[in-house]
Amino acid sequence: MRPLASDVSRRKLVILCLLGLGANACLFGPMLLLTGDGQNDFMGMYAGARLAFTGNMYDIHENFNVQHEAAGWENPNLLAVRLPFDALLMWPWNRLPYLQAQHLWEIAIVLTVALFCCLWPYDRKIAALACCWSFPLLTVFANGQDVALLLVVIALALRHMKRGSETAAGLVFSLCAIKFHLFLLVPLLVLSQKRWRFLGGLSVGAAILAIASFTVGGWNWPAQYLNLIRTPGINPAAISMPNLHGLVYRLPHHAIWQAAGTLAVALIVWHACRKTSFEYGIAAAMTGGVLVAPHDYLADCALVLPALLLTLPMAAEKWRRYFYLFLLSPLSSIWGGNYHTWITTLSLLALLIFLGKLNDQHFPNAIGVRFDKFESFADIG
Repeated sequence: MRPLASDVSRRKLVILCLLGLGANACLFGPMLLLTGDGQNDFMGMYAGARLAFTGNMYDIHENFNVQHEAAGWENPNLLAVRLPFDALLMWPWNRLPYLQAQHLWEIAIVLTVALFCCLWPYDRKIAALACCWSFPLLTVFANGQDVALLLVVIALALRHMKRGSETAAGLVFSLCAIKFHLFLLVPLLVLSQKRWRFLGGLSVGAAILAIASFTVGGWNWPAQYLNLIRTPGINPAAISMPNLHGLVYRLPHHAIWQAAGTLAVALIVWHACRKTSFEYGIAAAMTGGVLVAPHDYLADCALVLPALLLTLPMAAEKWRRYFYLFLLSPLSSIWGGNYHTWITTLSLLALLIFLGKLNDQHFPNAIGVRFDKFESFADIG
């Protein structure tokens, strides 16, 4: 089989990337126009930064006041829901009028995705191609999300791990607390592989972020935060979530089904993490994390991109290559609305099961060594 991207010329790669961007834009349709009006999740981050150091970051009425003053409208679904330290990261945009800040933020998302491709420690051509064809990543742009920043954090952490700097990798990875609820299964990786140096760096980073959060949000911010995330407007359209919560939401006793599914996913991740390298384990933990998260939407599925890129060389059989092609294409994630996101959820479950079924014979060496040796499908098997 011909190489997937490594032997593709730069011109052909650019054409393929542009085709992916065009296809995703056509699939997304007129909803992209809302991005230009600033009616997306950027407002929540902007409001949080505006309310930093006031003690009212998670006050709903104060959030409405910021929305009204900044954009002339109010939306209960676009409140400040990031941890307080995130307001420090958003400080440069908070200095600008809302629409100007929002437009610059969209440009920053594009540049951040490009930075992720440059920092990706393995095949960068495949990373660029995957990003351009990723429908969830276009959703990140359209919704003004900060998932692209997490992709950069993950790429940096993997670079440190590849160099053997586990403590530094953990310190960098602590920034994933920006969306901590998507990384709930990472402790399984740390415990199963006994990555104590990584845990040390992670703990130092978490302590720094905790100090920053109490400085920005005040001493009672945890209680205010818990009160806010319990409000109905924070979790709209649960049925459209591409996770276990959305999959079983309409079933009788759905909480029991969700708990059982979460346990099953955690067991698969634990089994997968015990087998071999950190890179493979983090791929399983991130895939499982998206599935068990209590709150995520299609944009958050962009976090599965690193998992797909990390485990791509293990798809030696033809049917697995086609499965990965499906996962990397918009076909696995265009099913919006309230009835069809189960297709995306089941696709992620299938990926996790595939990762869990791989055994030690697939990993004769560390995955970093295999990525240095195998540049494409053509070099495998």
